[in-house]
Amino acid sequence: MGWKDSSVNDTREDLVNHPPHYKYGNVEILDIIKEKSKNTRMSHYEFGIWGQMIQYLFRFDLKGDWETDLKKARFYLDALIKEENQRK
Repeated sequence: MGWKDSSVNDTREDLVNHPPHYKYGNVEILDIIKEKSKNTRMSHYEFGIWGQMIQYLFRFDLKGDWETDLKKARFYLDALIKEENQRK
């Protein structure tokens, strides 16, 4: 049961830890979010909104319904704009 033939390549996609719709080349969305978090003036709330938006933009052409993902990204963009306007 615990034995694995090392001569067999396991090419299954890791949909939990490394989903392909959140990865381009060697760059994953989490890498981008982590780097952005090191240099931002956004509040924690705004950064959360930005993170949601960027995920939908990152994957819209690779997963599910592209139009729905773009509308969700726009929803978060509108929320981020609203937050920025309230800070002024």
